[in-house]
Amino acid sequence: MPVLLKSCFLIVLSLFVLKISALTFKRNIRPKISGAKKFVLTASQNRAINTPKLDFKPTGKEPQTGAIEKQIIGGRKAQQKKFPWQIHLNADDSWVCGGSIISKNWVVTAAHCVDGGTSFVISAGGIDITSNETGEIVQTSTEAIVHEAYDATNITNDIGLIKLPNPYTLSTNIFFIKLPSMAEASKTFVNALLTVSGYGMTRNTGPASNYLSFIDVKVISNTACSNSFGAPIPSTNICTAKYDFKQICSGDSGGPLVQKRADGHVLIGIVSFSGDICTESPAGFTRVTSFLGWISSQTNIKVNEN
Repeated sequence: MPVLLKSCFLIVLSLFVLKISALTFKRNIRPKISGAKKFVLTASQNRAINTPKLDFKPTGKEPQTGAIEKQIIGGRKAQQKKFPWQIHLNADDSWVCGGSIISKNWVVTAAHCVDGGTSFVISAGGIDITSNETGEIVQTSTEAIVHEAYDATNITNDIGLIKLPNPYTLSTNIFFIKLPSMAEASKTFVNALLTVSGYGMTRNTGPASNYLSFIDVKVISNTACSNSFGAPIPSTNICTAKYDFKQICSGDSGGPLVQKRADGHVLIGIVSFSGDICTESPAGFTRVTSFLGWISSQTNIKVNEN
């Protein structure tokens, strides 16, 4: 083979190998009512070994009190009142997500769930989006806040807020989830057993579920997560392990990753991204402890010191 032809062949072959080996990530929006767009994480992100930290000191004034105690692949169907902080979000009748009630007036979700949207229908207190359930409240908000450093390409700082037009009357059906304390800002939560819930797809392909489901998952280190994805995972994310028969998937975005404690449940993560095939990679979440200051400054929710 002539040297020039051989060189060209090797270059083309190398590019092909690089192309098929490149790992893509996707935001977990349900494919239409919109298709999930794929993104590539780049080396411009923070190193995975960075220690989690608080972004800036909270300045909130509204105190938090104690909290009350399938969409997801391989999940169990939730009973009403099990996750009273979980909401179902329909944005512009174009895409759907989850979210968490963090006070009478505010819902936290992923930035990509509200970015570009203008009208957000929020259903709380129910577990079946096809029926009107006792204790369910549906309202429409036009006030959303996207984190100013949100990067849609690299899926970083993926956090947003929605202000409710009418404050919730708290009940056993509708209640807020507690935020972590500032003292937990440097915790990694590695090996912690947590629970994630949502209204997303029950298989790697196909439609989303009409019912709220949940799975229990284990936190892995950002280094292990980076090794699995083959790309840096910043300290402002938290990852849970890969499972063959259960995982978050499209439609679960914005939903809560929570830890059960003696005094109630605490919001640890917000569903953000997964691999191209949900069950073939770890799951990625926005790390709530990295954004306590931002949440507090936007909502006036007071974050506990300890």
